[in-house]
Amino acid sequence: MARFLITAVALASLIVPVITSGDRTIIAVFRGRHTDPPGTAGMDHLAASLSAARTDNQPFSIRVFAHSEREQAFDFVRSFTDRGCLIVIGHSLGGNAATRLAGERLMPAGIDTDLLIQLDSVGWHDQQLPEGVQGVNYFQRPIWGFPVGLVEESVEGSRPVPIEQTYGVPNEIVTHTTIDDPLFGFTEAHYERHFGFQPDLHARINDDVEAACSP
Repeated sequence: MARFLITAVALASLIVPVITSGDRTIIAVFRGRHTDPPGTAGMDHLAASLSAARTDNQPFSIRVFAHSEREQAFDFVRSFTDRGCLIVIGHSLGGNAATRLAGERLMPAGIDTDLLIQLDSVGWHDQQLPEGVQGVNYFQRPIWGFPVGLVEESVEGSRPVPIEQTYGVPNEIVTHTTIDDPLFGFTEAHYERHFGFQPDLHARINDDVEAACSP
């Protein structure tokens, strides 16, 4: 009987699936408050762009949340047993949600955020990244002296990227509600006609993700 039990246990250990760990890229994306309907907003397009840009066979999961859905985002992240690289992205109030998710929920749970990306975040409880978290802060220049979102010096621990200066476009083009769009609400023809090039913020964000998740 003892020999049978040992054999049974040994066989059971062979058929139990082995769950690999540390190889899935997970991205949680937060929309701002004033956006188009879910599925059509810039952050939804960003999620689709990031998914389409995947060229390897590594596990990859991405989901878009409303700015008020921090708990749902937390449950989404911790639902994976094979977490590898973790990216959190947010626009406007979603930038606030991204910062608070990383600092108030993920960090106490022992889950590290590899990169936190803000797009014209609101400047409320999101002006300093959680300790040990690296970030990128995409923002528009103040219009007529009035800062709509965060300004360059506002995010401690984050790399500032002023959109107008980066792409060489006037600040009338980039608005708080269109900064999450790859072309800031304009058409490719518009940029070709006026500037001779086409900015693509989503492609740049994908480069940020690739750099953060590279071995």
